[in-house]
Amino acid sequence: MDDTELPDHRALLAAVDWPALEVPHPTDRLDAALLARMTDPDPAERSRALDRVFDLVDHQETVYGATPWVARYVAAVLWDPDVLAGPPSYRAGLLRQIARMADDAEEARVAAAFWGTAEDEEHPPLREFWALRPELFAAVRPFLADAHPDVRAAALFAALPLSEHPGLAGYRPELAGHAERFLAASTDRYRRGRVLGVLRRWGRDTAGLETAEDRAAREENLRQLADFKARGYIVPSLGPVREEG
Repeated sequence: MDDTELPDHRALLAAVDWPALEVPHPTDRLDAALLARMTDPDPAERSRALDRVFDLVDHQETVYGATPWVARYVAAVLWDPDVLAGPPSYRAGLLRQIARMADDAEEARVAAAFWGTAEDEEHPPLREFWALRPELFAAVRPFLADAHPDVRAAALFAALPLSEHPGLAGYRPELAGHAERFLAASTDRYRRGRVLGVLRRWGRDTAGLETAEDRAAREENLRQLADFKARGYIVPSLGPVREEG
């Protein structure tokens, strides 16, 4: 990993009072036994545990008290030797969940900046997650060069929103290179549009990276945006990449 080191997932599991953390539904609780199953020897059990954890914490694109801690735990699990040696699909799944949490936090940051609110002060979990981005980025970054394309793509969609931390701006040229390689291989219209949007926000010239379909979709998005504004809607600046699935 990079200079920022995550704790071992077993140490993190033992150190946190998981049932006390805020989750969306007041009758639900996280527990260490469930989280521990994310490194179960059975790959199918690992996947079921991962799905259940995110059923408990992922709701309405909101950051909850449990979100920063779960993000740290998931990032630490990525580096478990059995996970590294196991199916690439599970590593991709872990990275996609980090991406979803990073997107939720980034969308809140964009909204707070647009409306001129101090949402991070009003909602401590957001502030905690924003401060955590360098640590998560350090865990995710090596997977940008993974041998498996699904893992590389999932790592890219996690790294892009995390890199909005001011201290990570220096990594944007590296990420732009990974993004260009993704665009050279991907035909997924939605995912291509999201990556191209990030590159444009960074001031990159994307003309040579766009297909005819990309250009048509961008022009349609601009037309819809102009129509919303003409009808009096207030439209925030473009949000972060959100990786579905």
